[in-house]
Amino acid sequence: MADVQPESAPEHEPNAVLRKPTSAARALREIKLPDELVGSEPGQLYLTFETSLSYVKVQFTFNIKDIGITCNGEVGEQEGLFEFSFNENEERARTFEIGAVAIEKESRVSIDISCKDADGKLLGAIRRYKIKLRPANEIPDTPTKLLMLILSWKKGWYIKYPVLVLVGIGLLLYFKPPTEFLNRRFGRQWKYIQIEFLGKPPERWVASGIDPLKASISGKPDPEQWDAPVEWTIDSATPFALNTVGDGVGVIKVSELTALYDYKILLNFVVTSDDQRSAIWLLRVQESKKDYYLFRLTFPTANANYAQFQGFIYEDGKETRPLLVDESAPLEFFPFHRGNVLWINIEAKGNTFAYRLYLANVRDPRDLNMRYVGEPTERIRTFTDTTEPRFPYGVVGFKGENQQTHMKIISLKIYDIH
Repeated sequence: MADVQPESAPEHEPNAVLRKPTSAARALREIKLPDELVGSEPGQLYLTFETSLSYVKVQFTFNIKDIGITCNGEVGEQEGLFEFSFNENEERARTFEIGAVAIEKESRVSIDISCKDADGKLLGAIRRYKIKLRPANEIPDTPTKLLMLILSWKKGWYIKYPVLVLVGIGLLLYFKPPTEFLNRRFGRQWKYIQIEFLGKPPERWVASGIDPLKASISGKPDPEQWDAPVEWTIDSATPFALNTVGDGVGVIKVSELTALYDYKILLNFVVTSDDQRSAIWLLRVQESKKDYYLFRLTFPTANANYAQFQGFIYEDGKETRPLLVDESAPLEFFPFHRGNVLWINIEAKGNTFAYRLYLANVRDPRDLNMRYVGEPTERIRTFTDTTEPRFPYGVVGFKGENQQTHMKIISLKIYDIH
C-alpha cells in the first residue's frame, strides 16, 4: 500500500504528476492506494480530507476502460464521481474499492484524482497516479529470484540441478497446479495439503444460513457447532439462548477447510441485568482464536445517557488499534434494563463492517428509552479496516470483558453473501 501526501513536491513523489497549479484551498490530506491489482481481485484506495472540509466532490478518471471504483457499494452520481458531506465531528476519510474486469497481461493504469467544492471550483491540484496491473496466474518476482539464487549456488551440478528441479516442480504445483487431475485423483487430501501446508486460503463457505442456537441435552453448546469455553451454557427453553460466561473466546464451527468471507449476521442480545455494562462480539476470528475484529457496545449509565460503539483489531490476543468509524458520535440511549433486547444487523464485506442497531422489548411506559422504540429506531455505523484487510475470512465468536461477564444471545443467524 502506497502512502501519498497529495500536495508534496513531485520530486519527492515520483508516482504523481501535477497537471494544474495548486489553488489556495485544498481538499486532500493523504492518499493511500494499492501498489498493484492482481487479476480481478479488488484493491483498497483511501482518501483523507482536510478537517475543515464540509463538502467535496471527488472525481476519478482512468486512462483505460474496464477499471471500476466504488464506495460502500455505490458507483457515484456519475461513473467515478462521488459527493460527500461531513458533519462537524465526523471523520474526514473515505474508503474506495478499485478493480479491473480482467487483466490479460502486465501493464499500468493511470488514475487522475481531482476534488471540487459545491461551486465546481478545483480544490488543490489534479493528481495522477499509476498502479501496476498483473494477471492472476503470473508467478511473482520472489520465486524467480529463488530460482536465480539456486543457479548461482556454488555447488556441483549433481547437487544444484536436482534442487533446482525439485523447487521448480514445487513452484509449478503451487502457482499453476493441475487442479482437475489432482482433485480427481486425490480429492479432499489435495485440498487439505493446499490449505494446511501451501498457504491457500480456505474455500468459501456457502450455505443458505447458519443457526447455531440449538437445544442440547447436556445444557452445553453443541460441540459440532461450537468451539466454546466450558462455562458457556444453552437454555433449552424456547426460544433457545446462548449464555456466554467469562472472558474466554468461543466461536462457531463451519465445515472443514472452509471459512466465512463476506456475510450478513442477524444477532439479538437480551440485557441480563440492570448492571450489565457491555456486549462484545468478534468477527473474522482466526484459527488461533487470538486474531480477530472485536466490537464493543458499552451501555449507557445514569451519568451518561449514550451508548459507546467501538471496533478494534486484535492480534495475538491484544488490541493493536481501533477501526475507522464513519460516525464517531455516541448512540443516544438511556440506561438499559433487564429484558431489553438489542437487535444488531451486520454486513461484513471486504474490509468494511456495516451495522444497524435497534432497541426492542421496552415494556415500562415510564422508561425513557420508549422514545427510541418505533420509528426511527435504527442506529447506523460503518467500521473500516483502513489497511489492507488483516483478516479477509474467519468465523464469528463472543467473549466477555472479564471472568464475571455474562451475556445472553437469543438469536444468531449467519448468511453468506454470494
